[in-house]
Order: sequence, then C-alpha cells, then structure tokens
Amino acid sequence: MEKAGECAAGLADLARADAAFMQVAAVYAGHADFDAARLVAELVAAEAVPLLPVQRYTEDGLRKRAQWQDTWALQRREDAGVAPPIVGKKEKDIRTGVLALLRSRRAAAREQLSAADDQ
Repeated sequence: MEKAGECAAGLADLARADAAFMQVAAVYAGHADFDAARLVAELVAAEAVPLLPVQRYTEDGLRKRAQWQDTWALQRREDAGVAPPIVGKKEKDIRTGVLALLRSRRAAAREQLSAADDQ
C-alpha cells in the first residue's frame, strides 16, 4: 500500500505533465515558480476524508449510520429472497395501516349506499 507522501508525489508528477493544470495552479499559487508537489499535497490534505467512521461522524451521526447499516443488511437479506422480520412498532404500524385501509373501504361503501338512498 502506498504511503500518503508517495501518492501525492505521484499525483504531482501527473499534474506537472498536464499543461492546463499547471496554468490553473500558477494562478492559484499566485506565481509561476510554485512547488507542484507541495501544492498537490496541500490540495489532497484539504480534501481528504478520514478513514474511520468515528473520525467522520458526530455521535448522533454514528447512531444514524448504524441504523442505516441495519436497514441495508435487511435489504440485502430481502434481495437474497429471505423475508425480513417484522417486529415491534413496524408490526403495529402495518396492522394499523391495514385496519385503516379496511375502515376506509367500508366507509366508502357506506357512503355509496347512503348516496344511493338519497336519490
């Protein structure tokens, strides 16, 4: 695995070969005799994202990410043909939704009957 310095040096070599990059970099640096390796290292460091989630997220963000990871794991199971478990509040929400749907259908049927009675 390459070290960060070696990676930046390789990018600097590529940058030096790119005339358009060198023109923009000269404007960015404010002078034409800038050190391309140093500039590339600064740009990479400024845009780098920490590797570990604990360094990227707040405590609340880590909790939300864990919830998303659980969701993704369930989705992968479902995609593989394994039915996801229905537990707790979800089960109650599903039952409530089904009952609400049945009630609304029954209410709609009653409204049709009462509208027919009015004629």
